[in-house]
Amino acid sequence: MSRTRPYRIGFEQFRRETAQNGRMSKTVASWRAYTVEVAVVSAAAALAFAPLRATWIESRYSTSVYPQLERAITPISNRVPFALLDLLLVGLLIALTIKLAHTVRHAWRTRSLGRLGQNLLHLATASAAVYILFLLL
Repeated sequence: MSRTRPYRIGFEQFRRETAQNGRMSKTVASWRAYTVEVAVVSAAAALAFAPLRATWIESRYSTSVYPQLERAITPISNRVPFALLDLLLVGLLIALTIKLAHTVRHAWRTRSLGRLGQNLLHLATASAAVYILFLLL
């Protein structure tokens, strides 16, 4: 079996490593995740500049999706004396603030912006996904 040199990285080497290990390499997996994140952010930007037609929203959402959502969510929401979405948003903001503070602290200590850039991309992707769901639901 020939030994691959570590400095020559290409698709052929990834295929060999995948065949040898029986799983995908971390580099390929991370590039795929990065590609999906960029695609989600791009789709949200495209939807922001080319909004959906009101007739489509009226026919799809108002008459079919929303009544089913309301029937499923309202009984659960009525059982508690406070708004569940408000609680969820406060918890999300607290978690986000802690995560970003930790990331900025790490970037400051290591004098590198890699992890900060990664987390900002994750945040942009999550925001884009929420925006797309808001548009579709």
